[in-house]
Amino acid sequence: MDTTRIIRGTINSMGCTVTSAITQWDYGWQFIPEIEDLPPTYRLDFSNEEKHGTALPVYCSTDGAEVPTELIDTGKDIWVWYVTIGDGYGITEYKWRIPNKCKPKTEEDEPTPAQQGIVDQAIARLNAAVEKTAQDVQTTTVNAAEAQRHAEKADQSAKDAEGSKTAAETAKNAAETARANAGTSETNAALSASAAERAKQAAQSYAEQANGSAETSILSAARAEQAANNAGYLDVEIVDGRLIYTRTDAVDVDFSLNNGRLIMEAI
Repeated sequence: MDTTRIIRGTINSMGCTVTSAITQWDYGWQFIPEIEDLPPTYRLDFSNEEKHGTALPVYCSTDGAEVPTELIDTGKDIWVWYVTIGDGYGITEYKWRIPNKCKPKTEEDEPTPAQQGIVDQAIARLNAAVEKTAQDVQTTTVNAAEAQRHAEKADQSAKDAEGSKTAAETAKNAAETARANAGTSETNAALSASAAERAKQAAQSYAEQANGSAETSILSAARAEQAANNAGYLDVEIVDGRLIYTRTDAVDVDFSLNNGRLIMEAI
């Protein structure tokens, strides 16, 4: 929108005022009400009469409405009313007066060749400017699309780099955990080796003690066997009125009576 052709209806302590005036026979002026919280749809009523006659209603958006050319051509001031519209109602809330300065009407004669040349040059320059603007817009659009693609690639690269960083940190943590586990395993292996050595030594000690016990047992058995060999009985009987007995070589003997027989046992 060309802002040089906009008339704004303001509301202040001085009342409802406008930012610009109109000259008779002008056209293309846009009127926009400066109202806080302007609704998306409302109505503007235009008229050359403040209190009588008819008004031209124009339903508007936030861009306002074009001032009717037929009202400008009258040379009379133009009145504008702001109407709030709703479901089944319309309420007039504000009113502005746009000054309309009179001037003679321009005759629409055919231009001279020189004048036509100036007009043609102006049109050519305008068309060239429009074409260049279109090309610039197209180039800007292409550049914007290319920039968007580069931005997306950069964003993806950043995400990939972040993923690589995360993977590297995970690998680092895994390596540190493995190194710590290896240290623990080494310590456990050393402890196991030490325990095995102690078990070996204990087994050797038990073997030696067993060997000693075995040797002692063998010696005791030998001694027992010797004692058994040395043990004997004293056999006493009466033959032809004579007492006959037989004894071992044991020095110390113990006597006992068994079934009428006197028994001597080596001690």
